[in-house]
Amino acid sequence: MKNNNIYKSWRDKLLLKVSENICKPCTDKRKEQYNINYDNPIDCGCRCDRVNRILENARFIDEDIERYSKE
Repeated sequence: MKNNNIYKSWRDKLLLKVSENICKPCTDKRKEQYNINYDNPIDCGCRCDRVNRILENARFIDEDIERYSKE
């Protein structure tokens, strides 16, 4: 699929916004329980209600990109 780079770019921009605008400023005490991966929130164990759905969708996008890359 030749549009993989476009989709990865969109996904990366989305994840950057999530990291910068939601995760970094978060002051929830539960955040202290996790090693926060601001560079790749998909691999981060912290999943508050504000980001869970967004990160799940981004994970599905990653899976689709991988699957279509093999076709």
